[in-house]
Amino acid sequence: MDNNFDIKKVKVPRTTEGTIMEAIAVLLLIITWVIALARHQFVGATGKDWLIGLAFISIAIIFLFVACYLPRFFNNAHRLRNMRQLLLTIRCSRVIAIEFALMVMSNALLGNVMDIHPEWIWLPLIIILITSLTFTLLIYKAK
Repeated sequence: MDNNFDIKKVKVPRTTEGTIMEAIAVLLLIITWVIALARHQFVGATGKDWLIGLAFISIAIIFLFVACYLPRFFNNAHRLRNMRQLLLTIRCSRVIAIEFALMVMSNALLGNVMDIHPEWIWLPLIIILITSLTFTLLIYKAK
């Protein structure tokens, strides 16, 4: 445990890994929006729900990446005791953001299947849950 670690004083610099992950997520979001617009998936009642959902998830993805540079606002910031835990938390946020981007892109490619058949939402949610639990375990072990 690092006695000098204060999350309020930590500044997270830009890294190659972070830039690559941000670029991947943005590219996936752009592809998703282009597919959804080209296939006219925002038409009708389910289309409006898809539009609202896609806009909300796009904002959430951007928020996840912005939060990586402001670690004091992480929900578990009070439990982070060292830099290794913080770096794992940042990586977790970035991976989950990419998973969300993949989820909405898959939905657009499959013709908004998650809105038409809500049971399809379980697969990406299970994957995101597994990712969260894995990173939680790694963060806990990085004491």
